[in-house]
Amino acid sequence: MIKKLIIIVLGIISFGAILCILSNLYFTMKEKNEIQAVKLLDQRSEFSTDELLADLRWYQYMLNNVHPKEIELLPLGDVDAEIKEVEKGIKEPLSRLAFFKQLAPIVSNLNDEHTTLLLPMYEINSAEGVLPYQFSIIDNKIYLKMQSSMKDDVPIGSEILSINGVESSDLIQKLKPYFYGSNDEQKVAYLAEHFSEAYYICYGNTETFKIEYKINGTDVVSTQTIMASKYAAKEDRPFYIEKIDDKTILLTMTSFSDPEHTFDAFLKDLFVKIRDEKIDNLIIDLRMNKGGLSSLGDQILSYLTDKPYSQYKRMETLVSQEAREAYIKEAPGFIRWFPIQYFHPMLKPLWEKKIGEVNAIDYPAIEPKENALMFKGRVFVLIDAGSMSSSTMLASTIKTYDLGVLIGEPTGGRDCMYGSVATYTMPNTGLQIEMPSAVIYGNQTEHVQPDHLCSQTVEDLAAKKDSVLALCLRIIEGE
Repeated sequence: MIKKLIIIVLGIISFGAILCILSNLYFTMKEKNEIQAVKLLDQRSEFSTDELLADLRWYQYMLNNVHPKEIELLPLGDVDAEIKEVEKGIKEPLSRLAFFKQLAPIVSNLNDEHTTLLLPMYEINSAEGVLPYQFSIIDNKIYLKMQSSMKDDVPIGSEILSINGVESSDLIQKLKPYFYGSNDEQKVAYLAEHFSEAYYICYGNTETFKIEYKINGTDVVSTQTIMASKYAAKEDRPFYIEKIDDKTILLTMTSFSDPEHTFDAFLKDLFVKIRDEKIDNLIIDLRMNKGGLSSLGDQILSYLTDKPYSQYKRMETLVSQEAREAYIKEAPGFIRWFPIQYFHPMLKPLWEKKIGEVNAIDYPAIEPKENALMFKGRVFVLIDAGSMSSSTMLASTIKTYDLGVLIGEPTGGRDCMYGSVATYTMPNTGLQIEMPSAVIYGNQTEHVQPDHLCSQTVEDLAAKKDSVLALCLRIIEGE
């Protein structure tokens, strides 16, 4: 009897293993084919009017069937008329960059920070003639933030008056519609972050740039002609630490992503260091953090409080076939043969209701587990117009439960938001969009306000000084 039972169990295990192997092979091959199909689209020089119009209508379909219905707390821009105008204007084949320039303002005018048209990185990554600078935009003026490697360069902190004869104010107005956000401050923040990419999208490869500028503190107008450079992607480090002094440590979170699954160990090492070195002050920098996994916020909070808390209280998910297909791809291929969608907390909201229905779920407060590394010192959080999504939720939670002091600018993202975002590829041009499928209710309804309002100043930019961090350190010192 026992022998038969062992044989049956081994048979079931073997069958399950075979299913896992076959499932993994099937979905791996399927996703490789999908990636290859997108690469082929990337390499095309132009697309027919029928293809462009089909993608435009596909985008409108996604807005109507995947994006949550508009709620009063989160008003959306009316873009139907704009879509019709673009339709009328498409009368000849266009390149992907040209189509991006047509579609991006529609996405921007929706005024939803989670509905985005991703920059066409295939073209940008192969660009040979881009601006070799990084910029800041302060009070609707462009300033040089980081220089190129030229010997005779424009000084950092200089006000850029024009580039190749186009005035800076006109450049901002022309390039800002390439970016998403719930308000102008957020769109301008992302423009500043990706100014060189936006300039390339608008003007293409350029051999030289004639820069007209004023050095900070003077009225003298100077001109410098600089050579273009090949595009180089910026370093992507989602999280890292810096010890400011014997009593203060800075945790910078550029995003809430954990691609190598190292964040848990990283945090443990950080708080062991804080304990062993008797650190009194923890600064968490969430500036220009576009969010990602809210669970990373929970991991941080597990070291900051032993009291119950909520990052979000309610989620209303619009169920669609497109969202289902996008989210199930997050599950490893070897277990997709199993109906995991009915058990996984991220997938369940999309399968508990029928297509077209809204699944409303109320979430109880999280009860933190006992943590021997609980931080008892002071917490400071830096925020700005580029903070959104999960970073906004973390900042809001820290403010709501009086766990720390917020310094900087109001967040660009709202704490009540359209969320649960997935990435979708347009069927003809291969451009990618991000679109939410849920309304998420956080601790507040609006943009998170700092306890101490502070923005980067031009004077500090010229001196290579971080105005917001400097204020935080003065507060720590009791000034």
